[in-house]
Amino acid sequence: MIHQSNPQKPTDWSFEVPHEGRPAEDLRNIFHSSSQFREQAGAMLLNMGVSPPIHDARSILTSSDSQDSKRKAAEMIIKSGSNDDLLTVIEYDKRYAEQAWDILKKRNASSSHLSQVMYCAMFAKNTKMETEAWELFTQQNPSNEELEYVVSRCSPQYKTKAAAMLLTQGERE
Repeated sequence: MIHQSNPQKPTDWSFEVPHEGRPAEDLRNIFHSSSQFREQAGAMLLNMGVSPPIHDARSILTSSDSQDSKRKAAEMIIKSGSNDDLLTVIEYDKRYAEQAWDILKKRNASSSHLSQVMYCAMFAKNTKMETEAWELFTQQNPSNEELEYVVSRCSPQYKTKAAAMLLTQGERE
């Protein structure tokens, strides 16, 4: 619970750890609604290892200013996250991006996920990851919609290649 410790100073708040009933739910509510206590609530959620933690871990990874909280969130996602969760790690945490990418490759990520990896790798200036994602992407016979995503959002070299694939597929139809 959050208590105002001094009614004369509305910005002076104390943070009390919820201890009865629904502590994880209370911490989630604090995390999602209080910018002042977000870091503390997020760290506490990660330390509790509440189930299911992945939604909270993704939120912490995308919005926390604390590098320690982001690290813990990325580690939690690496251990048990879905492919979408791993994409979040690739996008938001350079320290763990390679690990997340390795897991996606082992899981035979979909062409949709691979196109998103290319987009994230472009911004991270990770040409190795971008190239590997493109190679796997083309092996999966991507849909027109996925090729259009690459044309509209990825690096110029892959935009050109994806556009050529779109034209080739259009000629076959």
